[in-house]
Amino acid sequence: MPFAKKVTGEFTKHSDPKLVDRIAADMANAPPEVAIPAMESLLNYDEAAALARVTIPVRLLNADHFPTDLAAARRHKPDVELTVMPHVGHFLMAEDPEEFTRLLARAVRELTRPVPTP
Repeated sequence: MPFAKKVTGEFTKHSDPKLVDRIAADMANAPPEVAIPAMESLLNYDEAAALARVTIPVRLLNADHFPTDLAAARRHKPDVELTVMPHVGHFLMAEDPEEFTRLLARAVRELTRPVPTP
């Protein structure tokens, strides 16, 4: 199966076909010295261990195309919060940049507001 066909699984039926084609072409044309180590790193990444090492609150902004196991995340990091964007795939920031920016700004405001003193 050609690489571009595999990449399309990262998108939804709502995704802009031009965006899908552009991202698939970018990924297919990545230099092997960049792409191979990136994929190896991704395949060996331990999400649970990484999440457990984080010492600040975590806000996830994920697509509904791939389910997020919030309960599993909270076993490693109780203060994880999740916001799900509908009708987007892996490249949510490119598929709906306005909504992504709005939700990201909301998370930043929430995480940077002053903590009340006792």
